[in-house]
Amino acid sequence: MDWNPGRGAPQAPVSSSELDKKIYGQIQGVISGQVLAELMSGRTISDAPDDNVSASTFTARLKEFTVGRKSLTSLRGASSRGTGPAAISDSASTSSHGKHVDPEMAFRERYLLQLDPNQPLKERIQSLKAASKDVELYSVDTLMALWGVAEDFARATTPTDVRIVGYDLLLASVGHSGLDLDERLKFFNLITIALPAAHANLQILALERLTQKGKLLSPFESHLPVFLDNLLDKVFEAALQARFRHKRQRSLRSNDPIGEEVNFMNLLVLVENIVKRNPDTYRSDDLATLVDKMHSIFTRTAVSDDIHRALAISECLITSPSFPVNRVAPFVDVLCTLVGVSGFLSESPTRCLHVMLTGRLQQVTLDCLLDFLSIPREEGKPDVLVGALSTLDHVLVMNGADGFPIIPLQSLSLAFKSVWRSSRASTLDCLRIVGRLLHDDQVNHRLLGEDWTILETALDEFANLANKLPSVDENVLEFRSVVTSSSPLNRYFSNSWSRLLTDDFEVQNRLRCLPSGLEGLWNDLNKDQKFSVINFFFMLEPFVEDGLWELVVPFMVDERLLCPPNENWERHLEILVYLVVLKPSRTESARCRVLQEIKNVRASMHEDQDGISFLDHIALQILDSLAAEPKMQMLSILANFTIDYALHASMEIFDNVLERFSQSIGAKMIPEFSVWTSLPYEAISVLSTCLVLLFRRCLPLYAVKTLKIYKVLVSIAASQTIPDKARLTAIKLLSRLRCNPSRAVKLVSVPDSQGLAAILCRTESSAHTQPTSHQTNRVSFNEDSQMVRTGRSSAIGSSRSERSRSATRSASGREKLPPRPTHPLWMYAGPQGQNDAPPAEASLVVYISTDGSVSGRTLDISKWMDTINEILSKGDDWEIISYLLVHLPSQLSNSAMFDGDALHIQTLHNLIVSQLQTGKVHSPPTTTGMKQGDVALCLLHTLTVLVSYRERFTKKQLDDTVRAFLTSMEKWDGARKCCIHALALCSYELPHQLDKYLDGVVQKMSQIITQSHLAIDILEFLGGLVRLPDAYRSTKPSLFRTIFGICKEYLKNSRRERQKQKNLSISRTSNVPTRYSTTTVEGATSAETSNLNDSQKDLPEYVFALAYHVITFWFLTIEIQERSSHVGWISKNLGYQDDHGNEVMEEQSQVTLDMMHRTAYSDLGETMPSPDFIDQGNKIMKKTWLVGMSIVTVETFKDSGLTQIVKRQASGTTYAIFHQQTAPLPPHHVQPRSNFSSYSSVGGIDILPNHILLQLSSTITPMPIPMQPIILPDDDSTRRAISIFDRNDTVDGHKAGVIYVSEAQTSEAEILANTTGTTLYEDFLSGLGTKVSLQHAKFNTQGLDRDARSDGTHTYAWRDRVTEIVFHVTTMMPTDLEHDPQCVNKKRHIGNDFVNIIYNDSGLPFDIGTFKSQFNYVNIIITPDSMAVTHRLTSKSDGSLGHSSTHPKKKKGKQPVTMQSVTMQPCFKVQTVCSPSFPHISPAATPKMVSASNLPGFVRQLALNASVFSLVWSNREGGEHVSSWRNRLRAIAKLRERYANTGVSANVSYPDMGTAEDRGGARSYLEGDAWKGTLMMGGLAEENQMNLSLDFTRWT
Repeated sequence: MDWNPGRGAPQAPVSSSELDKKIYGQIQGVISGQVLAELMSGRTISDAPDDNVSASTFTARLKEFTVGRKSLTSLRGASSRGTGPAAISDSASTSSHGKHVDPEMAFRERYLLQLDPNQPLKERIQSLKAASKDVELYSVDTLMALWGVAEDFARATTPTDVRIVGYDLLLASVGHSGLDLDERLKFFNLITIALPAAHANLQILALERLTQKGKLLSPFESHLPVFLDNLLDKVFEAALQARFRHKRQRSLRSNDPIGEEVNFMNLLVLVENIVKRNPDTYRSDDLATLVDKMHSIFTRTAVSDDIHRALAISECLITSPSFPVNRVAPFVDVLCTLVGVSGFLSESPTRCLHVMLTGRLQQVTLDCLLDFLSIPREEGKPDVLVGALSTLDHVLVMNGADGFPIIPLQSLSLAFKSVWRSSRASTLDCLRIVGRLLHDDQVNHRLLGEDWTILETALDEFANLANKLPSVDENVLEFRSVVTSSSPLNRYFSNSWSRLLTDDFEVQNRLRCLPSGLEGLWNDLNKDQKFSVINFFFMLEPFVEDGLWELVVPFMVDERLLCPPNENWERHLEILVYLVVLKPSRTESARCRVLQEIKNVRASMHEDQDGISFLDHIALQILDSLAAEPKMQMLSILANFTIDYALHASMEIFDNVLERFSQSIGAKMIPEFSVWTSLPYEAISVLSTCLVLLFRRCLPLYAVKTLKIYKVLVSIAASQTIPDKARLTAIKLLSRLRCNPSRAVKLVSVPDSQGLAAILCRTESSAHTQPTSHQTNRVSFNEDSQMVRTGRSSAIGSSRSERSRSATRSASGREKLPPRPTHPLWMYAGPQGQNDAPPAEASLVVYISTDGSVSGRTLDISKWMDTINEILSKGDDWEIISYLLVHLPSQLSNSAMFDGDALHIQTLHNLIVSQLQTGKVHSPPTTTGMKQGDVALCLLHTLTVLVSYRERFTKKQLDDTVRAFLTSMEKWDGARKCCIHALALCSYELPHQLDKYLDGVVQKMSQIITQSHLAIDILEFLGGLVRLPDAYRSTKPSLFRTIFGICKEYLKNSRRERQKQKNLSISRTSNVPTRYSTTTVEGATSAETSNLNDSQKDLPEYVFALAYHVITFWFLTIEIQERSSHVGWISKNLGYQDDHGNEVMEEQSQVTLDMMHRTAYSDLGETMPSPDFIDQGNKIMKKTWLVGMSIVTVETFKDSGLTQIVKRQASGTTYAIFHQQTAPLPPHHVQPRSNFSSYSSVGGIDILPNHILLQLSSTITPMPIPMQPIILPDDDSTRRAISIFDRNDTVDGHKAGVIYVSEAQTSEAEILANTTGTTLYEDFLSGLGTKVSLQHAKFNTQGLDRDARSDGTHTYAWRDRVTEIVFHVTTMMPTDLEHDPQCVNKKRHIGNDFVNIIYNDSGLPFDIGTFKSQFNYVNIIITPDSMAVTHRLTSKSDGSLGHSSTHPKKKKGKQPVTMQSVTMQPCFKVQTVCSPSFPHISPAATPKMVSASNLPGFVRQLALNASVFSLVWSNREGGEHVSSWRNRLRAIAKLRERYANTGVSANVSYPDMGTAEDRGGARSYLEGDAWKGTLMMGGLAEENQMNLSLDFTRWT
């Protein structure tokens, strides 16, 4: 639609109010009066009145109601050649009269009237401003119509202020999207009309809108460059002047914006956009002019924003193909200046230069840069030079990559000569470029050829520069004088290679970069070049990186400059020692290489005493430097070098080294060596470690040196002025001392002390779960080792240690802060103060004295014992005490080492006993979370080991030992388990002493039975004690009742636990916590009372079985005259009431009662059948009854009436002979009938088996029906059942493998191939059991062949009245290596044994993984002590293991116990090691030392307990283990179920089986039924069925 109202003659002015009324009239039919009134007022209904409402407000409100509030674009329609963004469509609202209302027409008509030139100027200006706000909403036609009447506002002849007003409409018009090219050109011409510089912002803004920020330039692109050039000049000048004025007007705030400055920046942005988006706008001359403009800006302004904007424009210009070449030089000059001023990292100018160097202007730009370097510059204008050097540096780095050129290094070298020292900045840049050349892998390879001259040039310049700098290190000059012309290293060395030390740190930094760059070239350099580089390093030594000496040292070593035959080797070596070894900053490898070369040279010296003296001097110099060495690792290396050197050096050098080490560790000043006055604690620890290493290296070869070091180490361990870490290092070695059978001293790598370490939370696993004090948390073991150590002192009892290095107190006497958490100095098995493994073999020169005497080759162990006793008696730091507590038992286990020092062993024993009995043990710091009970537990382990020294103790001391265990069991709750295990050992080793205190021991155990975690330990102790009569000979009768009471309580607890598990349906395996089964008890805790780690909570069946076993064993121990007095009390506690109140008698209770039934009045033991009744066929009559819970068989000879009664019970079978003595008939007796019976006897005796049963079991008294015997039919089924029953053993059968490990054996095959062992091993077997033949054996051989001898002819077995164990001895089994090299036949036995006894004579720790089997739960490892290898026991005439009396006869009066008076018998270390999934509950879980005479019994009891537990454990998922007695009981019960109520012989009705007719009308009974009857005739008659109670024929 091209609607043009036309332009008539001028009309009278129309006021705004009149126009409003006119429009109001046109739309009054559309809008209600209220809304229209609102529109007229320019507000909404809710707005407050406002009289100052403009016409534009009215128009806007009108459009809201006619077009809508949400969007005008939805009403846009097609108009003529492009409408404005808010053109109104034909969908405008219509009036009630159907007429269209067009808001654009209203807007147009209104402002055409108001802008008419005939209107007053003031009103025209107001209307123009109002129209400018909304004109963009309408079509271009309306816009151009308005310009038709308002064009005079933009004419050049119009006053400036009016033209500025006209820019409101111009700015609103140029952004209209519907403008055509003519209209755009018209508006461009209006913009180019000049305005004052102060209002240039209007032109810039209008041009920005017209060009859409430089995007759309047609049709005026050809006119634009000239206009912009002029505008740039005008605006830039105005900005410069405004800045000048602003600077002079001090009253203005410095941060106020300057309008002219803003205009200039906006114009630069517009020019940048135009050039960037329309690069063809500027061509040839126009482009040159713009480049000149930019150059002018660069040279006339220092404002960074101006420069950055100009650089952005320049970056666009240089990519133009029209960029004039004649403008490159000045342009590069400016860019280099900018780089030089702002630094190499200035992004914009650098980027411009890079663009020029990679584009069309590459060569000319590069030529300019090189020209800048070739032309000398004044010192005051270095910026261009710096920028050029920086740019060339980058070009070199790129090395032709990404389009950059490649610079010939020769040209660069020539350029350097002109600028090298022209200024400090140029020198720095040259240094940087050379450094870049050396560091860049893409460029530095060019230096190896003809371009190596640039490095030569650099060296020359560096030498000249060095001559200008002062020297600061006179020591170096002394070393410089030793280099002669015979060395190839003299070229630059004479130039004072330390004189580059200067205060110019930037120069230093640049110099440091140069040597490191040569590292990458080193391998490609020839020998001469390497010499040149080394000289370069010597010259720049202060600036050479420490790692680069790793290149120098090997080269000098390889060129043999440091050793003969080089005539200057001593000077060269001394120089390198000073430059490398004695410089703490040098790398460890370089320093070590020099040290190694010194060792090599010393090793090659034999006769050259001068050379050896020189090297001794060097070694002492290195020794003197240790005090200044800050790196602990390097200090260790230097110290190790010193001790290595001293190891084979003369005694004089050795003594010198040892003296300096010992004095430095003791922090005592040596006047002639003041550097050793004091060392850091960590350094002292390092030196202590080196002394330990020196000891270990001297031990195999040098007796005198070893003994000297030993004395120093003992003094270090004993001194309380030396840091704990250093003392611990010495103690760690001393506690590892052992001796072999020949008393030669040796070292062990890791003592077997893991269990005790876990008690004190010194293992990795226990440290994470250790108890913490209520005051603070214990620091984890892997914290920073440099943590401040506080509160680590330990005291005895409540007293404080005299020395507390960690405690601090303020000068004011204020109260000390609570102890801080501490970091432990040691963990098991952490660093042991030794860097390599100890020698496997014992010393060839150092021994332990056998009688306490000391010679030149014997080590005085008493000094170490003095230290131990001193520390334990007087107290010390907790770290020291804890280490001794953990490791002392293991060392004492080596009895051969201490058996010659009885006095100190006695002292240690008395000390430990005293502390345990008085309770004055060491108090750990509260921060550790440990308690005195944990310390007591460790002392108890030590005392347990001391039991093996019983020959060294008096009778009183032995009594005190047992009393100490008893007292500790009462005093220390957490030590009770350990005490019980120790008392178990005492029952073998000290039976007479234990006998004295046994009542108290058992009484104490009865008081702690509520502690369920001790149940297994107590019961195993009692079960083992009962087999050792010497340990309870003087026991009072009340002891038995106490033991039975203990068992009763454990039975109750076990029943509760079993019922709880049954109710909760918890799998036994899911409740078994992880246990540690390494060579020691890792699972030990400080309290040892954690129920979570005890198997009896998971396996109450084992506690249950143990309790019954103990009852059985001890009942059989009671004298036969007294047994019956205990039956009633025991029987009362065998039954119990279940949850429903029913009386219950368990199977185990029944068999126990059965056992008492058989043994209460008899000690005859096993019986056997009479041979007369075997295979007699029809000569005898036999009948069998079920009598209660037994099977009674009566066999009677037909001819004689001789009767054998066989009573089969759960606990055994009794065979007895019954023979009725029948008197001859009197003469007057009537002769019997000859055909009375088919069973007539020869002697006129007529008797049936039924008669025997009646005679033994009944009278005419009524017998209740449930109690009447059940006769069994004489058929195959019954005979088969009885035969199966008889095959159940009357004792519990067990088995255990016995494996002998010979010297140095480790593999399974070679171990199983052994057929013999040592004498001690054979003696052990003899004591373990009785040697029995397997051929046709009548006992259960536990799988060993009885016929074919495939498993040998004999084995060892042991049996008592309750238990039998058969040993699978591998050395007694046949060995056929030809057909069975892996000994599979032996493996099939021991591989299926739950328990194996390993006699380890190998001299090596036994690996539990040697024999791989899923059934080997427990391994009992026996390790002979050193003394056991040289001692042999003799056999007494009775066949028992013999030994001298524990207490030899002494003369009257006090006699000291000496080595000469008593000979210790050999001891063995015994330890149980379990598979990972098996609970570790044995008393030998921690190693026990057992004498040879008691070893078999102790091990046998361990094996029996382990076997019982294994049987219970193996059945934990499928059900409980059933003993042989219970199997027999179940067989009897099964017969009762089968034959009762079957009507076989009008039998009793019990239980409810068969019909009423079968039962003969008798009542049936079920288990648990109540029974009613009447007492009569001495018996009980069935209620209402007395005849059945009296009819004995029913059951006979």
